[in-house]
Amino acid sequence: MSDLEMYRETPIRDAVVDSVPWATASDVLVFLMGPYRLLDPSYLYPDDDYPLPPDPLAPESDDVAPDRIQATLRSICREVSKGTQAAVFIASDVDIPTKREVATEELAEPGMAVIDQSVAFAKASDGNAFVFTKAGLTT
Repeated sequence: MSDLEMYRETPIRDAVVDSVPWATASDVLVFLMGPYRLLDPSYLYPDDDYPLPPDPLAPESDDVAPDRIQATLRSICREVSKGTQAAVFIASDVDIPTKREVATEELAEPGMAVIDQSVAFAKASDGNAFVFTKAGLTT
């Protein structure tokens, strides 16, 4: 198996199922990706006139906390999981740290690059989805 199919001798799919409380081994796994950061609309609209629709993933204030975006994505996961045969999850639900987390928290494990996590979780899942803001403003 390739590096993106295993983490510390554990298949990625098993790591997902073990990490996500609402997942079981027989579930259909769906990896939900979304905007963890928003694109600053002033980049596109320098006159401070943003013709953007109201959006729970892109609140009107300029200082949107990443935790609020992540919480919204996680609530989407839980609601879809409750109403379907799928266990929907986001990357931060899985107990595999990023390389940055390993460095900042001085963890005694290798971690994975964020892009490697995305590829590995997508490969281990039965389906993948990406949530965009209504305006499509993601980085």
